[in-house]
Amino acid sequence: MVMGYLRDREVVVRYAGGESRRMTSKGCIQGSIAGPTFWNLVLDSLLRELGDLGVYVQAFADDVVLMFSGQSASALEAETNRALAHVRDWGDRNKLRFAPSKTNAMVLTRKLKFDVPVIRMGNTNALVDEIRLLGLTIDKGLTFIPVAKACKGLPAFIKA
Repeated sequence: MVMGYLRDREVVVRYAGGESRRMTSKGCIQGSIAGPTFWNLVLDSLLRELGDLGVYVQAFADDVVLMFSGQSASALEAETNRALAHVRDWGDRNKLRFAPSKTNAMVLTRKLKFDVPVIRMGNTNALVDEIRLLGLTIDKGLTFIPVAKACKGLPAFIKA
């Protein structure tokens, strides 16, 4: 059964009365029961490698969260960019690509003034003011105003 997921797979697209067939050797059938298990097997090596580098990492499905702490922007910048470079290298080794536009970084600090680190995934600046994680929007001030706004609109959505 496992080999059926890994070789001799054909993708069939039917649209507007036509049909297109192609052989594929990448990916896993979306919605398949075994898909999450296969992904966990692949992702486990990245989680272990990042842990060995001293990076705090959490994963849920295909979302991976890295957390860093430091006393200066330059220290955070160096550690974060080193870890992101490792993630890119791991992806290359495993024939996976990460979308730089979906890679976000946010600074959480109590300081009113601080140097902003430059965090990059490829050529894309990853620094943002809000991050959406598992459906929850977290803002850099930890005010949770975006969450309150979403909840405010919820009753109207439920009534509809």
